Amino acid sequence: MKKSIILVVILFSAINIYSQSKTDTTKQKPYKFYKNSFQFRIQQFLTLSDFQGGLVSYKYHFNNHNAFRFGLRIQVDNNNTDEKKNDFIGSNNYSNNSDLTNVEYRLSSQFLYYLNPLNDIKFYLGLGPTVSFSKNSNNSERNDINNDNTNKSTGFSKFKIYSLGISAAYGVEWFFSKKLSLIAEYGFAMFYYKSESNSKNIIYDKNGKTLSNNSYSSSSSGFKFNSSGINFGLSVYF
Repeated sequence: MKKSIILVVILFSAINIYSQSKTDTTKQKPYKFYKNSFQFRIQQFLTLSDFQGGLVSYKYHFNNHNAFRFGLRIQVDNNNTDEKKNDFIGSNNYSNNSDLTNVEYRLSSQFLYYLNPLNDIKFYLGLGPTVSFSKNSNNSERNDINNDNTNKSTGFSKFKIYSLGISAAYGVEWFFSKKLSLIAEYGFAMFYYKSESNSKNIIYDKNGKTLSNNSYSSSSSGFKFNSSGINFGLSVYF
């Protein structure tokens, strides 16, 4: 009888321990995004570049469903060219100097909504404003040296374009680790733009007298719809 009681106690203890261990293993810790991440675009030969902006592509999670991201692009290029031509005959010789500058600023932001944040492969939608400004200018000076006369010309050209619009995206994000994920995203944007163009060219003779003075200006505006196609990227969370 005593042995039977001990056996029953051991059996119930084993059942209780097994049920507790099974309950612990079936409990899943709720998934939670890390709040911050940087995003990079995967290009050919597995090189990384900007995802939304050339300077930084950053995303912040408010919670599992809602996030905000922005991309900032700043690009400045300057190119100075000196060109000369001289021959023995002395005809059609010239020297030319040009200074070309390109500047671009672009800020894109989107609010993201994750449809199924508890899955390893998460679907999301994005919508937000985008604004950009770009400008290029060219200043040149040319001296034409011929047998009969020498002419000098100076000129400049400027082009500016502003745009303001809305960008949208939808994509999938697969977490292959807690802090790393792969992204496949399709994006598009609709925006209003306005452009301005100005140029001027003056030609002088060897005595400094103006032979011609030509100027040109134009402007345009309208709406455009652009698609960025499918982008593949990498997110690093912290």
